[in-house]
Amino acid sequence: MKKYDVVVIGSGPGGLEAALNLKAQGKSVCVVALSRQHFGGVCLNSGCMPTKGYLKTAAIYKNAHIAGEFGLDIKPGDIDLNKIKSSVYETVNMLSEGMSNMMDGSGLDFSFGKGSLKSEKEVLVDKGNGETEILESDYIIIATGSTSARLPFADFDGTYILNSDQLLLNTDLPEKMLIIGGGAIGCEFATLYNSFGTKIKIVEAMDSLLPCEDKDVTDALKENFKSKGVSVETGTMVESLDVEDGIVKAKYKNAELVEKFDKVLISTGRIPLTAELNLDAAGIQTDKNFIVVDEYLRTTCENIYAVGDVIGGNMYAHSASYEGRVAANNILNSRSEKLDERAVPRVVFTDPEIGSTGIVKADEHVKELYVPGIMKGRPVVERADVGVMKIFVYKDSDTVAGATFFGKHATENIHQMVMAVQNKLNVKDIAATMFAHPTYAEPLADLASTVTDT
Repeated sequence: MKKYDVVVIGSGPGGLEAALNLKAQGKSVCVVALSRQHFGGVCLNSGCMPTKGYLKTAAIYKNAHIAGEFGLDIKPGDIDLNKIKSSVYETVNMLSEGMSNMMDGSGLDFSFGKGSLKSEKEVLVDKGNGETEILESDYIIIATGSTSARLPFADFDGTYILNSDQLLLNTDLPEKMLIIGGGAIGCEFATLYNSFGTKIKIVEAMDSLLPCEDKDVTDALKENFKSKGVSVETGTMVESLDVEDGIVKAKYKNAELVEKFDKVLISTGRIPLTAELNLDAAGIQTDKNFIVVDEYLRTTCENIYAVGDVIGGNMYAHSASYEGRVAANNILNSRSEKLDERAVPRVVFTDPEIGSTGIVKADEHVKELYVPGIMKGRPVVERADVGVMKIFVYKDSDTVAGATFFGKHATENIHQMVMAVQNKLNVKDIAATMFAHPTYAEPLADLASTVTDT
């Protein structure tokens, strides 16, 4: 039996960040990974990176269609998803190879297989070939991530009813597609396939797309989708999906309407990969299958921590990385750092993009600064869509509480407000900042200056 200071179960952003930080401080660390191909987790291999590759292709294709508005005669060709997929995964594979090379030089040990708890200080690794390995450790970090949620009445078949992983591998351009779930994943795939000419319908059970975000932003997104031919139905639920002769028939709850689609994407959220961890062996509590942790990311077993999607909350690669650093620091320094996710950036790569951080709702303690249609020169000359830009501040101090943007480069510009929230800046500090002209960020100074008038 091999003995380590720390064993990390999972090789995504949270697990690797924790492992690398611990190794840098002299700890002996073993990472349990399903395989070398799983280094980087969902984000690198079947999430963030390939999705952004496809969206870049979609943006180029869209720009070719509107090139005439800029005096250019460019004729876009037909869409070949097989070629696009090859191009996207060429770069993803390059990133994956780079990650693998970095792990080779990291000094970390790896045990390949499926990890689970044997006891509070033992990890059982099932190698998948009849062999097992037991790793003993003073501390354990669980970072096994999540997978796509399923509908109770329709499982994924990978051809007609798909999750996001499967749709990334699709090479058959559908004429008509239903997207169930209007969260970030659903909206990004709607953007992608709409750009390629597919007729899209989004069905969301809640009253708005991206239900946790600002209503003006989500309303603007909905209207933008409609202007591009995307049908959006909120407050609507699908009751059944039936595949007949290569066509999916969708029936809606409390409605007689049955619609036909070539493909259906189910993007109703993600569920944690905790079912096979044998958490009971260490007395680890869960809530709706998510691992319960305290403010130091410690589970109900004092020497076991959990980070990333398995604890719920902000299910982003960057928040998982941050949590990995916090967990590592608390192992190294006896729980000296509390989790602080006030300023986690929330980004959605639609067209235009959405970027948010902190509090994005006005109440008795928070007021919003908002000037509808605020724009400067660059968005005008680039013929960009008029977006939404809001700052939220605490009424008693004018300290920045949050911000939300809907517009071009929103996923980049939001980081200025992330720093403002993180460092508790006064909104007048934003107003006094010199922004370069012409940029998409410069309206922030004008918006921040309106605090004196509220």
